[in-house]
Parts: sequence; C-alpha cells; structure tokens
Amino acid sequence: MMDRLPDVMEGNLVRLRRVKPADAVRIHVLFNNWNIVRWLSRAPWPVPEEGTEAFISKMNIGADGEHYWAIERDVELLGGISVSMEPASHTQSQTGPHIGYWLGEPYWLRGYMSEAARLLVRAVFSAMPHQAIYSGVFEGNIGSLRIQEKLGFAIESR
Repeated sequence: MMDRLPDVMEGNLVRLRRVKPADAVRIHVLFNNWNIVRWLSRAPWPVPEEGTEAFISKMNIGADGEHYWAIERDVELLGGISVSMEPASHTQSQTGPHIGYWLGEPYWLRGYMSEAARLLVRAVFSAMPHQAIYSGVFEGNIGSLRIQEKLGFAIESR
C-alpha cells in the first residue's frame, strides 16, 4: 500500500520529494545537532557521517518499508519526514502508519513542518485504508506536539 504514496508533494511553503544519496551531506550538516536529535527515538548521538549515507540507502525500498522524503523550500533541503508501518505496541494502540519528522534548527517556527506533516498525512489517508495515523512526541517537545494538535492527532498515552 505504501508504494502508492507520491514521490513529490507540493505545498505553498515546502515541497516534499523522495530523499536521494546526494542529500547525505546536507542532511548530516542539519541533523547532527543535539537540539534535534534529543527529541528523536531512533537517532544516534553523535551522528556519524557514514551513518547518514547508510540511512539514506535503506529508505524507500520495498512497499512496506520506511518511506522518506526530503523537505525543501526553493530547492534547499530543510529537513526530513517519513512514514512506516508499525505494529501495535506500548506507544501505538494498533498496527498502522507512523510518521516521524525533523527540521533543521535554522528553519524552526516558520510553518514549514506543519505544512510538510499536513502534506504527508493527506497523502497517507488518500493512499491507505487506515482510520488512524500514529506519531510520537517526547515530553517537553512543545513544537512537535503543537504540529500534531493542528493536524487532529489525539494523545493516547504518556
């Protein structure tokens, strides 16, 4: 089902496009920042440069694997957003699509991530027969929680 997701999604502020190997250096420069990584559940610290290349090489492979898009504005890469099918667990009540995202610190508080998440949520609901999309937020990550609230996410557990 996830293979039905578009390669490119256009918004007023940002554009989402599938990540590619040439993005590795820019992703590493933005992502290797404790103010970003501390809010993510699966990111190493410090972020090894070769780890970024390995991460990109695993993305967008297979219909049900994790699918990852670069977030761009005027062809400048600002961050990343992904969706993967995840099983029910202590953090997700049912099996279903789970989105994750990050944005380079220089681009915070400009509405870019709100629009990127809205584009991906709309695409997932259009392409997949699920009634819910899941996403996690660490306590204290007010920015991500606010994005999810604007999109209609509800808190299931803490």
